[in-house]
Order: sequence, then structure tokens, then C-alpha cells
Amino acid sequence: DIRRQRLPAFPQTTNAKRIEGLGRDREYPVLEATHLYVGELVVLDSSGYAKSGTAATGLVCVGVCVEEANNAAGVSGAITVKVRGGIYLFNNKSGDEVTIATIGDVCYISTNEEVCLTSTSKSVAGVVEYLEGGLVAVRVGTWPLQVGLLAKRSLTLLCLRLGFLFAHLLALGVVALP
Repeated sequence: DIRRQRLPAFPQTTNAKRIEGLGRDREYPVLEATHLYVGELVVLDSSGYAKSGTAATGLVCVGVCVEEANNAAGVSGAITVKVRGGIYLFNNKSGDEVTIATIGDVCYISTNEEVCLTSTSKSVAGVVEYLEGGLVAVRVGTWPLQVGLLAKRSLTLLCLRLGFLFAHLLALGVVALP
């Protein structure tokens, strides 16, 4: 079944398993001295070059590597890597676990195969879809990053602000309760 296709493993142990794809594959120029393996999270650095996912700020998660790309001896941009967005299963970082309370909210990159709950010194991995047997199903790609602003915590904050605004307008007599 293509919806639950296991990606070939890269040298490090990975649980990245494709659940659902989002559109077509995209290609990005690879950072110098970088070797990307099938199944790992791929991010763009501040210069727009692809590299392995890592715990750092300022990175944009663009998806999962679908074809190995070895630019270990090349200059930045000498080759491209093929990346696919979608829903994938990733390891859940021990001690900083994503929980069911996080479903619909964003999670963060811990390593190229692991996501976590807290944002300190990390970049967004994607939106948590569900948890499965200790793994986290995450919608990755550029789309989740954009909607990350509309995740549950942000919506809660927006509702609180609207509530305060309504209370203020009520106190001023601009609006009235029926």
C-alpha cells in the first residue's frame, strides 16, 4: 500500500515512514559538504541550501529526502536533492515527547529523524497529525510551516485577545449582550 510505504533506511536508524504525500517532489540545491540519505528530514538553511534536519533556529523544513544526494566533495548548489512533503512517522524525543495534547499543533526538529515538543533553539518540523506506537506522525513540507501560525496555541491566544477586545467594547457600551 503506497500510503504506508516504508522508505529505505539511511545509515542511521530511522522510522520515517510515508503515510500520505503532498503533491509532487521538489528539488533544492544541496549545501557543500553534505550527504543526504533517503528518509531523513531535509531543511533549508538561511541561504536556501538543503541539509539534514538538526536542532537549530532559522531552518525551514521542506520534507523528507526521497533520493540520496551526496555533495560531500562539492560546493554549495553543485547538486540538488529530491524532497517530498507529506505525513511521515518520526521518532519522539525521549524527555521532550510530543503528546496527544499536541495533535494539530506544531512540533520541532530534534534530529534528522526525531521530533520534539519544545521550541527552544529549534525550528518547526511540521504539524502533529497523530501518535502511533511511540512514533509521531508529522505533516512536513513548506505548507505546515505556513499554517503553523494557525496551530492550536496560536488560535487559543487569538481567542483570548478577541475575548478581551469584546469585554473592552462591552465596557465602553459599543456592544451589548441580548
